[in-house]
Amino acid sequence: SDAPAPKIVDQTTEFHKKLLELSRRRAGGRVSRKLLLDTFGPPRVPGADRAAGWDGVSVLLVPGLWTKWYPLYWVHLRSALDRCAVDYHFSRADSDATSAENVSVVRAEIFALLRGSKRSVLVYAHSKGALDAAAVIHDLSPAEKERVCGFVACQGPFGGAILAHDAIRTNVLSGILDTLFGKLLRGAGLGAVRDLTYDARRAYYDGHREPWWVHPALRGGAAPSGASDRAWVPTVCLCTAATHEPAALMSPIVEYYRYRYGRDGAIDGLCARTDGALPGATCVFLSDMDHFGPAWTGFPAMDRYDSVDLFFVLAALCFHRGTTAAKQARKLRAAPPARRRLDDADELAFEADVSEGFQTDYEEYGRSASSPSGLARITSWGLFGN
Repeated sequence: SDAPAPKIVDQTTEFHKKLLELSRRRAGGRVSRKLLLDTFGPPRVPGADRAAGWDGVSVLLVPGLWTKWYPLYWVHLRSALDRCAVDYHFSRADSDATSAENVSVVRAEIFALLRGSKRSVLVYAHSKGALDAAAVIHDLSPAEKERVCGFVACQGPFGGAILAHDAIRTNVLSGILDTLFGKLLRGAGLGAVRDLTYDARRAYYDGHREPWWVHPALRGGAAPSGASDRAWVPTVCLCTAATHEPAALMSPIVEYYRYRYGRDGAIDGLCARTDGALPGATCVFLSDMDHFGPAWTGFPAMDRYDSVDLFFVLAALCFHRGTTAAKQARKLRAAPPARRRLDDADELAFEADVSEGFQTDYEEYGRSASSPSGLARITSWGLFGN
């Protein structure tokens, strides 16, 4: 039989390799279509002519919470996509609205892209936008999923956002929220914050158990059928904390949560790094990026990453996810890693926080090594089996 399905496929090392290669080839210049092809090759888009490259892809950018109030949000990335002649669309989802309200908007946009051309769709989402987009992808038919060539979730609080959870459940913070949203913003956004609590996220997964982001070769059990393969969407999760970025604008919040929660306090300013991981998806773990990182190059993002490079490297990981999954499955069948039961979610966060480089990739583990199975909080909830 197949090996048990892994809970995390860590590609942090591969991410840094690709990021370094892109930076070296760019040599201080701008990203171009030729540079992308030279560095990563053409996107591997299911059912499309590989020679089409980026011409066979439409990108849907789904913004995060409250981002309509932020100046220059994704402006560097959008400029680069224009320069590289990449077809992209900025979602009209309301960043103050609930997921239930935004799902209909994002669904209509994905359907319009799928029906309007023969291109495949790459969904690139930030923060709460990742939850809105994931809810839509869950409900797509296998034929529609087959044309979604990738889903990149940057800091998506899939397990919940620790800051939002505390804000709703703590008396003082809850009072501040009631004043802010009820009086200043006339109620806009409070429902969206409630969507990010741990209770709300767990309730969502109770009713949506299909792990569509896990490659069939990594699910264990019988060999996948063609239908199950078509129902899979290549997924990459960027999971970050700013614990090693003292210049981060959100550093005071980060330090407060480290003091308040100790081992479970590795956050990016909104959500804990462990909450950004979908069990079984490709994940990239960083400890030096706050919640501004994926959307800005420069202020208010004070980290070392370029939002444009970040997009293209994460997209490349998505486009090559099938090859990675097949290789991973062979490794697991050859030498299944030891597994252990994780009883303490805080212990998992501590392991993630202290492991520089996050060597949780099964390729780095021998037969007797511990499994990194619990890095995602939703794994500890027991909602998805092996």
